Amino acid sequence: MAGCDGRAHRSKEPYRYFLKNNPSLSIDIFFYDGPISKAVGFDNLLFDAKLFMQRLRSAIVDQDRSQLIHIATDGETYGHHKAYGDRVLAYLTYMEIPRHGYRIVNYAEYLEEHPPRQEVRLIEGENNEGTSWSCAHGVTRWKTIVAAAAMALRVGPNIGENRSAGRSTGCGTSCRRSMKGKAPSI
Repeated sequence: MAGCDGRAHRSKEPYRYFLKNNPSLSIDIFFYDGPISKAVGFDNLLFDAKLFMQRLRSAIVDQDRSQLIHIATDGETYGHHKAYGDRVLAYLTYMEIPRHGYRIVNYAEYLEEHPPRQEVRLIEGENNEGTSWSCAHGVTRWKTIVAAAAMALRVGPNIGENRSAGRSTGCGTSCRRSMKGKAPSI
């Protein structure tokens, strides 16, 4: 799910979000490539680094401009859920990516070279609490987990026994792109 309407080009560049209550403040946002992320977690991309590289290369929408191809996956996918997935990822990272002329960057480096050109607005969601890309029940689960973690921290030293308190939910925030054009510099 790259952006709210699933259009893949939305995951190739950063966007800027201006805080609703204080528009002088902003945060830059990246949308991951949903189809590739899903293929890593649920299909067979982690069985072959060359196939993985082909899939990444197929994500390029314009050969003449720089684009960010990035995915979001559960860390347990690499080796735990997908046997030898860690090795495929290592081969992809150290052999296939450089061989094809790509480089790995972090978000800060990419932002320095390619600042956001467009703005996003977040969907308000139920009770203006936002929305979640993966949880049908919205952001309520986040509140429950944060409350459980806070309770576990107050209760005592055995927080490691309460796996649900620190477990990732996979919930995120959905968004809608605004067509206002170029975002101002900050």
